[in-house]
Amino acid sequence: MKTQSNRRSAPQPAKLRREYLATKAKAQAQVTFGMIITVSWGLLTTLCVTLTIQTVIMEHPFFLIFAIPSIVLGAITYWAAKSTMAASEELNSLTPVPPVKEQIAALPEVRVLVRGAELPKSEATLLVRAAEPNECTSANELLRPTI
Repeated sequence: MKTQSNRRSAPQPAKLRREYLATKAKAQAQVTFGMIITVSWGLLTTLCVTLTIQTVIMEHPFFLIFAIPSIVLGAITYWAAKSTMAASEELNSLTPVPPVKEQIAALPEVRVLVRGAELPKSEATLLVRAAEPNECTSANELLRPTI
């Protein structure tokens, strides 16, 4: 009974592979999206900071029009960069799960229920005769094993 419960609780190779690929795809999407947000909002932040500096230099009274968006965009850029780095670390820390064929090939014999059939030990020219001893069958009617 104990071996049956161990077999049931053992993770399925296909499920492990599917979960690994799903986690990897999610982390890659987060990294890609994070990079796009970081770069685009970073450029907007740079633009707003540049305009803020120009309005301060020109002693324009409405420099807050660009200063406040600079702070907000800077915070969004910082958050996107931190999220991208976290997703990148998660992606790098994933333990690779090999394809199902490689997982099954690496299993010990005790865990494998069905093994592939070996080639038949008899020669291909050997003929199969009828099981009844009285009946005589001509050579043309005999069955040949298929390989």
